[in-house]
Amino acid sequence: MIRASNLDWTLVRVLLLNDTPKTGNIKTRYPGRNELGTQISRADLADFMLKQVKDTKYIRQAPIITN
Repeated sequence: MIRASNLDWTLVRVLLLNDTPKTGNIKTRYPGRNELGTQISRADLADFMLKQVKDTKYIRQAPIITN
């Protein structure tokens, strides 16, 4: 439904969340590329999601994010 809509959307996918402090080191990847980490801090996830309000880089995409 989301992919078929005419809306601007970004699906943010994560593997495991942890409670470590914000690092600012966020990696965005897509499945099938062996470059994925396994975790991201909740603080970095929140920072990434807030930036997506203005950033159009991932519009109509669903990246996996890790630290």
